Amino acid sequence: MKLLCVGAKEHSDLLLGIGRLAAVGGRRVLLIDGTSSRRLSCLVAQGLEPELVQYDEIDVACHFASLDAALEHTAASGSVLEEYDIVMVDTDRADFPGAAGAYPFEGLFLTTAYDKYTIRRTAELICSLNDVCQVNTLTSTVIIRDAVECGIDEAYVDKVLAPLPFITPDEYHKLPFDEVDLAVRIDSEYQGKVGIRRMSRAYRNVLLAVANEITGEDRAVLKRIIKQAMRRKTG
Repeated sequence: MKLLCVGAKEHSDLLLGIGRLAAVGGRRVLLIDGTSSRRLSCLVAQGLEPELVQYDEIDVACHFASLDAALEHTAASGSVLEEYDIVMVDTDRADFPGAAGAYPFEGLFLTTAYDKYTIRRTAELICSLNDVCQVNTLTSTVIIRDAVECGIDEAYVDKVLAPLPFITPDEYHKLPFDEVDLAVRIDSEYQGKVGIRRMSRAYRNVLLAVANEITGEDRAVLKRIIKQAMRRKTG
């Protein structure tokens, strides 16, 4: 699965979590940071130079200027690109993927939120990336992060996204804001590992549902994998 990942709302921990579950389940995972902020690279890499880092059994390409550069470096490092079961390209830059249609994306992972800025930014990213990534042809998996009870709901998100070059998902995965999850995320960043064990049940359920959509793995199998990931020592 070659996945285009677009986060108007920060989602590095979710990408690492999905990658972690897939890796524990025996799949090879490559995660490529092509964002302007380089947040994922900041979390994973020690320096600022382009490099391929192994992080909790996930290969992460950090600080590369383009998708081609990341893939070429990965291949030169001895990895066989065709042997990756899942490749996740996280980007908010239309110039990162290269020429239109050059990379055969097979799905879209999108993280958004109810606040006005994030909704508008989501729409901008979908439009800007459509020409080079053919977003309008990709089956989408969507998380609404920090979901709270307010005057805005998924029906409004649907209304905003409907006119865009975007395939509406069958359902939106709502991830509620949780102070404990935030604390675990911060601790995990400094400990250099993917923290799943202490995450809330809601967080783990969303991670399971999204991993099911992306990998096609049976939910019962994924539940066992989550338990295995929580028990396995990482770092």
